[in-house]
Amino acid sequence: MLGAIEVVHAGQALALGGSRERAVLARLLLSANQVVAQDTLIDDLWPGDQPEGGRAAAVQTYVSRLRKALRPAGGDEVLITRPPGYVLAVEPDALDAARFEALVRQARRSAADGQHDGAAATFAEALALWRGPAYPGLNDLPFARAEAARLEEARLDALEARIEADLACGQAGALIGELASLTGEHPLRERLWALRRTDGVIVHSASYRAALIGQGLDARRVAQVTAGVDARWFSPGRAPELRARWGIPAGAPLAGIVARMKPERGHDVLLRAFALVQRELPQAWLVLIGRGEAEQRLRGLAGGLGIAHVVFAGYLRGPGLVQAYRALDVAVWLREGNDGACRGVLEAMACAVPVIAGDDGAPPELVAGTGRVVSPADPSAIAAALLELLGDVGRARRLGRAARDRALEFTPRRAADETLSFWRRLRDLPPARP
Repeated sequence: MLGAIEVVHAGQALALGGSRERAVLARLLLSANQVVAQDTLIDDLWPGDQPEGGRAAAVQTYVSRLRKALRPAGGDEVLITRPPGYVLAVEPDALDAARFEALVRQARRSAADGQHDGAAATFAEALALWRGPAYPGLNDLPFARAEAARLEEARLDALEARIEADLACGQAGALIGELASLTGEHPLRERLWALRRTDGVIVHSASYRAALIGQGLDARRVAQVTAGVDARWFSPGRAPELRARWGIPAGAPLAGIVARMKPERGHDVLLRAFALVQRELPQAWLVLIGRGEAEQRLRGLAGGLGIAHVVFAGYLRGPGLVQAYRALDVAVWLREGNDGACRGVLEAMACAVPVIAGDDGAPPELVAGTGRVVSPADPSAIAAALLELLGDVGRARRLGRAARDRALEFTPRRAADETLSFWRRLRDLPPARP
């Protein structure tokens, strides 16, 4: 229903017939698992018309054709005749609209509990179910028009809530273009306008600040505040015991990524890049630190690419996380996470590990000349950077020392002072206006 009306069985879309058959199916789906009287179907399929004797027979014909079309999915057991009409028997999770609404409820619970990362991901999963406008081609039927309008309102509510969850995770900069586009498409959506009409915005990247100002925000109301890192805790060292536990030889060059395993973080591209590295530098190793919904798929991809030297190390925190950074010769951070601040970049740098960073947002600004900046979508470029540093661990360690020196500039106290200074400046400005 969240797009073209279709029934998918065993991975194949069934041929449902013409517009009238689809209209009958849409009306039965609207009241799934409930009896829809034949008279109701007639009224909804021919709204405003005077009843004609042949319409009951026409409905029966459409139902018969639908039953035949649905035969691969159960036919008579799916579309059941039950006086005074018909029942379409479906499992709740078989309906995309029902799955959408269930995911939205789940995401709202996560947001209410302060789990903004999970909420943003679940809202995104719900919105991904949409394949296009609801009930297309049925706008002449009031029941379809009303339900399509209800679902579209629910979609926009979920989209706004997803944006708010992303903002709570520090993703203001990444939302610039999307907000500009959405407020243009939906100028009367107050929540979308409110997200742009704020008294002050803090971003972690100079490029994001410039982009916000380019979208018309007052430069006085947009501040760049770089994240901070506790360089006393995240400090240089070696971790031979951890490397041994991972099964990595003591002298083997090792690259690693510390990030939740989800599609947007770039693990797929990194694995493809490391498959290229393996051909030129067979003694190199890669460790993936973290967990997430993409882990099983990534394990399968690593196997399919024939990567022999890869370790899935699981989730680490506290002293274990510090030791993980110390075990690396090179860290990789291709795309920003939900916090937008990219603290993981600073954590690796503080441990004197050079970082290969993607070229968007805060990471390249943090790394500057102490690592390498690459296109996060280009396996060849990532492989070249890995080969340069893993093939010359002495060079990697020199860059790591420079990275440590740079990380010492980004203290939590500095971030706090800059934030406080910004809010004090905002107090002297009049309230923002649309």
